[in-house]
Amino acid sequence: MKNINERPQITDETVVAYSLCSRKAFLLLHNKVALGGLHEYVEIIREQAVAARTDYFSDLRKAGYSIGDFDSNHDNADFLCNVTLKFEDLKVTCDLLRKNHYEPRIVVGTHLISKEHKIHLALVGYILNECYHKKLLTGQIITKALETRSIQLEKLITTIQKILKVLRRFGHANSKCPPMIRNKHCSLCEFRMQCFEEIESKDDLALLDRMTPKMLSQYHNKGIFTVNQLSYLFKPRRRKKRSTPLPTTFKVELQALAIRTNKIYLHETPDLHEHPIEIYLDIEGITDEQYYYLFGIHICKDAYIERYNFWVDSYQDTEVVFSKVISLLNGEAGAPIFHYGNFEPKVLEKVSKKFELDIQTIQKRLINVTSFVFGKIYFPVRSNNLKDLGRVIGATWSHHNASGLQSLVWRYRWEQTKDPSLKEVLITYNREDCDALRMLCDELKNICKFSDSRTDIDFANKPKVESSKLGKDIHHDFEGILKSAHATYKKRRISLRSEENDIKPVQIKPGGQKGHLAYCRIVPKRANRLVKVRSKQNCTRHPSLSLETMQDESEYTTIDLVFTGNGCRKIITKYVGKKKYCTSCHRIFHPPKISKFAGRLYDHGFLAWMGYQRVVLRLPYNVISQTADDLFGERLTQGTVVNAFNYLEKYYRKTNEQLLTRILDSPYIHVDETKINIQGVDNFVWGITNGVHVYFIMTETRETIHLEKWFNSYSGVLVTDFYPGFDSFTCLHQKCLVHLIRDLNDDLWKNPFNVELESFANNFKELINPVFADVGRYGLKKRHLRKHEKSLDKFYHKYIDESAYDYEITQKYQKRFQKYRAGLFTFLNRDDIPWNNNTAERALRHIAVQRKISGYFHKRVAPQYLTLLGIAQTCRFQDKSFLRFMLSQEINVDLFKQPRRQAKSEVVSKKRVNVNSELKRDEKYPNSNKSK
Repeated sequence: MKNINERPQITDETVVAYSLCSRKAFLLLHNKVALGGLHEYVEIIREQAVAARTDYFSDLRKAGYSIGDFDSNHDNADFLCNVTLKFEDLKVTCDLLRKNHYEPRIVVGTHLISKEHKIHLALVGYILNECYHKKLLTGQIITKALETRSIQLEKLITTIQKILKVLRRFGHANSKCPPMIRNKHCSLCEFRMQCFEEIESKDDLALLDRMTPKMLSQYHNKGIFTVNQLSYLFKPRRRKKRSTPLPTTFKVELQALAIRTNKIYLHETPDLHEHPIEIYLDIEGITDEQYYYLFGIHICKDAYIERYNFWVDSYQDTEVVFSKVISLLNGEAGAPIFHYGNFEPKVLEKVSKKFELDIQTIQKRLINVTSFVFGKIYFPVRSNNLKDLGRVIGATWSHHNASGLQSLVWRYRWEQTKDPSLKEVLITYNREDCDALRMLCDELKNICKFSDSRTDIDFANKPKVESSKLGKDIHHDFEGILKSAHATYKKRRISLRSEENDIKPVQIKPGGQKGHLAYCRIVPKRANRLVKVRSKQNCTRHPSLSLETMQDESEYTTIDLVFTGNGCRKIITKYVGKKKYCTSCHRIFHPPKISKFAGRLYDHGFLAWMGYQRVVLRLPYNVISQTADDLFGERLTQGTVVNAFNYLEKYYRKTNEQLLTRILDSPYIHVDETKINIQGVDNFVWGITNGVHVYFIMTETRETIHLEKWFNSYSGVLVTDFYPGFDSFTCLHQKCLVHLIRDLNDDLWKNPFNVELESFANNFKELINPVFADVGRYGLKKRHLRKHEKSLDKFYHKYIDESAYDYEITQKYQKRFQKYRAGLFTFLNRDDIPWNNNTAERALRHIAVQRKISGYFHKRVAPQYLTLLGIAQTCRFQDKSFLRFMLSQEINVDLFKQPRRQAKSEVVSKKRVNVNSELKRDEKYPNSNKSK
């Protein structure tokens, strides 16, 4: 009877299988029987590996080396072949081992070296390290072409340790088989039949081609286990209008919905047009050998189809055949060339470079049909493979197992036997692929034309609603009633019309309408004060000429606010000055003081008050107008407030530039970003601050390329969060530890029984507790903090570099610590560098609050608003009044001195308390003193 505690033997096949699929490794470890058997392509690769191994051994013997078998007497041999190594529960084979050096070598049957080849070699190196206590740094892999590639083993051995840890856990009697996830290896796996039978019987989520392990885990946590359940998660969303379209994303929920309803769902209508001549291209090749042997071209002219198949017998014939292909494609100038996937463009580029052929005009005509399908059209299929889509639209293939992988098998067998029937099979397969591609394009054009009328097509974000003719009339009238249900009912009365008398609403164009009465502001006639201003002395064009004084006077009236210690009041000022005349250019000049107003009625103080109301108090335009009317009797339009922002932004533009200069001169800079809605389009605001000065910039995307001009040449430390875009800057970094600690703490709450994560978090806590204790005691001084670098190095060596974790969440933090090692603890060896990015978040918080209030910003006003907000936040960080700063008309925030605040309260003395109590008693009992 088998011992329960006995661990199953782990072989190199099992370890390599885990690198491809954890489920396959589990089945191999437990000796499960494979129903499908090995794919013929795998057998061919093994045959080629055997042949390559024989040729390589022969070359070594010709070079004077002796090769001995590992199991026989091999004292005088230079190399040992057919090596079998055992260590504990491990058993691994190696093709060749060089004596004394113990350098492992394996021979593979492909031209390219894959990940599984490196894993196999690293496993051999791991066992040799454990058995002979020698640290092997390199190994060698010999390809099918007998090319030797040296592989570094040090990092790979760490990967091997992680894999072995998981496989040993799989070996326990109570371990569960991992769930299936579809990947590229599924078509080659011997367990493919039983895996697909199992998940099909369960309608498992793994049936969907784009389902990843992370997504699968997330859906399982939500209680979603089947494709049918997943289909009910899709909710139509109204797409916002954007100036720059977002990248297309694939929605597995919508794919599941298409399968359940057996309908085609349009997330975006395809923009595929018909052309008089259309070309369809499909190329067959052996990617491993960079060898392309069949070029299929179909040229469609009206209803007639010309089919061409260019066959390559040997590698030497590629140039001749490819020249014919290029000649044929160039012969149909201007015709679009359709292909499916990125394989064809890459092949054309590689081959043209090799043979120095010009295909620029052809490359411009290439159209990838997947760009019209992926994320835009969801057919009722599990994947967007051409075979799956083709079967839905009626395409057929002569062979039931026709696939790209099977075509490689046919080609290899043809090269061995030169059987003409195999050549005919490949040409037929290529022709049927071109036909499927043509049918798919026709279907996309049909969808574009008749999507509204076809019952098997629906729109993802706005599903079709069916209604009778009478029902449409009812809906029309009801919707008219609902639209009129608003406060301004008198302006938009209910209008119910029949179809015959129904008049389409007139589109109102922006700007003043024809027949619209124009209004202008009534200038106040009475002024509080009269100011006589100096006239202009010299002509602008002729500085040497003096201007002549005219009899007419120039007058201009402004409205301003004057702030005093007791409040503010409106003041109307009338400016008067003599006009001047230039005899040379015949121009009339007004006094410079009057000219600077440029038709503006309100002066700087009133405009500053408007900016303060909007920026600091966050009041909308209509409330600012109402407040001005209630307090000062001034009716402001929305355009007046917008013009106030234009004036203030121009006036303080130099101030904003000074803020950025001061920030870039500081030893550290905080940077953070937040989303902002510009009339339905998402933009991003970047807050840049050094804790004293604040600067804002708005961009249309989240790319950090807009900030490179400042931070690539910055010599200080950049304090940011973990957004990857910041990593492109070449300056020093300090990542926000608050973000790291908060994420780790949240994940610990979500996984309370994960002992591994809990241990990792505790080790990190033991590291940072002494650091922050010294920060609290001594401040951010490196002479007190650099002593913690030793404990930091020990933490990384023990828990990051040398540890192998089982759970994905712990591995995520391990990778995070490895990636940001240089930027997590920069504050330990530099003075006064903050360890968090709270300052930048504090600067951006005002925008977040305004975003909730306003909902969206206007594109024209948003940059002006950010300019004033940066100055307002700078005043806030320096404990200065933003309103007082603007009223002072100062440009430099640092030079502005906050007026001394008058004391409004004082310490209450005991004597005064007694006096106040007597006064209150006298008020309560007024006749009490009369008796005295």
